[in-house]
Amino acid sequence: MYALEDTRHLLDRLYTKGALRLFDVDGSYEEEVIPGVRVRLSGGHTPGSISVLVDTPDGIASISGDVVYNLQGSLIDPFLDGLNLGEPTLTGNRAMSTLEEKIAIKKALSGVRFMLPIHDVPALLQGGRVTGLLHNAISSPEARVTDASAYTLL
Repeated sequence: MYALEDTRHLLDRLYTKGALRLFDVDGSYEEEVIPGVRVRLSGGHTPGSISVLVDTPDGIASISGDVVYNLQGSLIDPFLDGLNLGEPTLTGNRAMSTLEEKIAIKKALSGVRFMLPIHDVPALLQGGRVTGLLHNAISSPEARVTDASAYTLL
């Protein structure tokens, strides 16, 4: 349940010209929100999901929602696709096809330095592979999620 003052603030924004922006991204492009911040359709575990891409001095950080549900089981040590090295293990959610989910995961890993998923700790990426994790990020609001030196390397 949201506090009344928080709900009132959200509703007020609906009626404030320019305070709310809707994105109609179709997956063929990224849309700039402000300089250095873009959104793109990501799909994956939940159809219609977007990722927010933020330029940082150490590379692009992707706030990736639930494109990847479990870093260890999906990307670091895929427990179902051991014969296909480099292939992510999927969530088992059948809201999308297997191919659509794999494409979404690979797209989310491409060209970004940091992945900030909703269901797991932040990941440091190199060449589309997880190379480090930031274990204290969830319990520490001061965690330096866009500082590569803060990550524990795998």
